[in-house]
Amino acid sequence: MIETGQDLTLPIAPRTLGDIHRPAGISAAIVLLLRLGELTHKARYTQAARAALEHISSQIAANPLHWGYLLARLNALPKAQRIRLASLVRQSRTAIASQTFQVTNSAAVARLEAVRAPVGGKPGIVLYLHIATGYHVNAHTATFAYLIPTVVHLEGITPTRIEYPKAHLIEPAFAREGLRVYTGDVIIRITLPTELSVPHPIHGSLRIQACNDRICLAPALIPFTLGG
Repeated sequence: MIETGQDLTLPIAPRTLGDIHRPAGISAAIVLLLRLGELTHKARYTQAARAALEHISSQIAANPLHWGYLLARLNALPKAQRIRLASLVRQSRTAIASQTFQVTNSAAVARLEAVRAPVGGKPGIVLYLHIATGYHVNAHTATFAYLIPTVVHLEGITPTRIEYPKAHLIEPAFAREGLRVYTGDVIIRITLPTELSVPHPIHGSLRIQACNDRICLAPALIPFTLGG
């Protein structure tokens, strides 16, 4: 990072292609600068983040799905800060119309069904996840730390065991080392404690991040409820 007085501009504007599967450098820089501004209370970091965001605002407006990493992180900001940033972008030549950053999330390409069913002779839940053709979701053991893994969460219950399916490896052009993913129809089996053999309401969620061969969508929490 180059810093000369109050000027935090870069001497050479970076090439910006969007986040695609890996966060773009400028996306990571914006998130880091906003975090530094929050931690240090120094306005120059926030101002630098705003300037960088304004620089790519037209690209975000034209192809929001290409900026899933950045938009997901911006959506996690406090509402007041999110509105200020959106206001800044709206004033640029090609404005984003809403006061919050919107991007299609992974729930748009996945369908989840939850049913009670014995698992290994014990009370359990079986999750059936259908992933749209052309998309995959990261496996429970995601290949890279920045990818969001598939994870089951039950409210107020610690499962005895969660059996995620075996991932298969794909080798897209951007990751020749391969990615561990799930595609098509996926089954996740959850073994519950024996004291839950008498049914009672269960609330849970499945966290996923879906991608295709060009982009990754914003992560999603897909909720499910099973009655007593």
